[in-house]
Amino acid sequence: MQVASRLLLVWGICTLFPEPEVRSYWGFTTMTIAWSITECIRYAYYALNLVNLGPSWLVWCRYTFFFILYPVGAGSEAIEIYQALPFAHTIHPAYYYFLWTMICIYPPGFFVMYTHMIGQRKRYLGPAKAKKIE
Repeated sequence: MQVASRLLLVWGICTLFPEPEVRSYWGFTTMTIAWSITECIRYAYYALNLVNLGPSWLVWCRYTFFFILYPVGAGSEAIEIYQALPFAHTIHPAYYYFLWTMICIYPPGFFVMYTHMIGQRKRYLGPAKAKKIE
């Protein structure tokens, strides 16, 4: 779900529409910042785990920062899609309705992804794990 939304935003919105239409809006900046922080933490976590070096602070960051970054990122993505609607209609009416469908899918999709991460946080940072990390 996350990969599909990123592909839509990068190729179906930001690349498709020129600078002034969508990327100059503040949602693009907050989306990019949320994505950047998320990916830096995620891939540092994955890379260090490959060599069995997972510092506890990075585990904590991986399973805590999402509380802020997911809503900021998903909200910014939805805003970017909304900003693209008038321009999508000029490409093709079906694309316009496709983007509206994506906006409608965002709230339940966000709920699924967010609650999944809450479960992951409990799994990795729950009471039993917290004692092992310290």
